[in-house]
Amino acid sequence: MAAMRSPEFYIAMQISEKLATNIAMEVNAAISRIISVIWLSCALMFVFCFSFVLLSTGIFSAFLAAWPREKSMFKIVLIAGLTLSAALTAQAEQIDPARIVDAASGDWDADGKNDLALLVAPADSASDDQIGIYIYLRDSEHELLRLSLSAPNKIWGSTNADGIFGQEPSLKAVGKSSIAIHSQNSAVGRDRWDQTLTVAYRNEQFVVAGYTYNHYDTLDPDAAGSCDYNALTGQLQKDGKGVKAESRIIPLAEWTDETGQKICGQ
Repeated sequence: MAAMRSPEFYIAMQISEKLATNIAMEVNAAISRIISVIWLSCALMFVFCFSFVLLSTGIFSAFLAAWPREKSMFKIVLIAGLTLSAALTAQAEQIDPARIVDAASGDWDADGKNDLALLVAPADSASDDQIGIYIYLRDSEHELLRLSLSAPNKIWGSTNADGIFGQEPSLKAVGKSSIAIHSQNSAVGRDRWDQTLTVAYRNEQFVVAGYTYNHYDTLDPDAAGSCDYNALTGQLQKDGKGVKAESRIIPLAEWTDETGQKICGQ
């Protein structure tokens, strides 16, 4: 015959069951919250990566040009989202001061405050001949520099202080608000060249305002050539002669050496 149970025993059993039920509900709720956070993080990461790809490839600019005018509000929202993604990308990289190879200061955005531009050697030694360009603008409310453009692996050059003279890159302020970025090979091989990108701040972005390229062959005097292109006006001089060309808005982040070579017909 089963032993008699006291009322306190049954009360304790009921309390235990309620506690177990409450704990199970809390665990399920916590798991649901964790799953929601994971899904949200994945979605944000997808949007971020997709936006970065669009900005990097120039597809976004072509898309906006073809979008109907009545969708202007959507365009504004999309621009804001992609601009934020680009800003987050620009802020993601930590620059080791030892990697800075040249710097220049000037008022890039013409707001009366001094800004900064840097040439930075890559962190990966496997690509030590591709130098990045980083541009900082002075904050409008505080006397602090804020990273405005991050363009890693943008120009060719040697950053080895003990290396061969004639392959080092440089940059300097030009005029009141432009930046001249120079790269060269005037030391190795028979094919010698130098090029200069002139960068300006237009419509809240840094663009290639001008491109100058000179080359020559140390063994063939007839193989020399030059090209000077003003992207803002469309004026192009090739080997000292005017050539028909069009003005173009080329964001510095999208510029490649192939872009310049194509413009000059090389």
